[in-house]
Parts: sequence; C-alpha cells; structure tokens
Amino acid sequence: MRRARALICLTLCLAGCATESDQRARDYTGDGVSSFQRGDHRGARESFQAALTLQPQDANLYYNIGECYARQGADAQAERSYNECLQRDPSHAACHFALAELWVRQSRQNDAARLADAWLASEPKRADPYALDGWLWRQKGDLPRAQGRLQQALELEP
Repeated sequence: MRRARALICLTLCLAGCATESDQRARDYTGDGVSSFQRGDHRGARESFQAALTLQPQDANLYYNIGECYARQGADAQAERSYNECLQRDPSHAACHFALAELWVRQSRQNDAARLADAWLASEPKRADPYALDGWLWRQKGDLPRAQGRLQQALELEP
C-alpha cells in the first residue's frame, strides 16, 4: 500500500514537471515569435534555443532557429538548423522551401533540385513537393514546366 502511494505521488510529481516544462517551452517559443516579429532575430534565436533545451525533438524549433540565422546572414548555421528540422520531420514544408531558397541564393540550384526530387519521390501524393519543384523551375526561367508542376500541386490540393 505504501509503495502504491509513493508510486502515485511520484507519477503526479513527474506529470506536473512535464507540464511545467512544456509551459516554459511554450513561453520561450512565444517570446521567440514576438522577438522575431519585432526584427530581433538574435533575441528570437536565443528564446527558440532555450525552448529547444526543453523540447529537443521539436522540428519547428529547429526551423525557427534556422529562420533566425538566415535573417542574420549566417547561412551555414541556417542550413544546419534546417537539416536538423528535416531529420526530425521529413515532411516539414516550410523548411523544405527555406532550405531550397537558401541554396538558390547561394547558386546551389543542383542541391535544391535534389531536395525537391527526393521530396517528390517520398511524398508523391502531397502538393507541397510539386509546388517547390514548380518554384525551382520558375527560378530557372522554364515557365511552362513551372506552370505544369504548380498545376499538379493544385490538382492534389485545390
């Protein structure tokens, strides 16, 4: 009986800690979003990194950190954060677009095309990979091919 009470008490304490930790992570994330919207990308990154210490598997936090680095012109760190995001969530659409845009800006169109091709192969029934591929074709100046890919995206998700 005493052991059962101790187990119940421990479970309630751990549940309370998890909730407190989750709330702190939400608070840090909220602060990060506010800082980002004000243009304080360094402050936003620090808040997202603090949240990440509490939720290390949260792909969105890696994406947000990457966005902060990208706004600060720290492309290598942005790329690293985007890759961490995609490791945790291979379907993260915003991250795919951000990484492709970063690579296009760096004249790494082949890397961006490989990213889009791999995403298309892994998720052929989703519109987002087709939209990304269409955007890449537009960047290359092939408007008919871009339009075709974007049309495919619309057919999947009108």
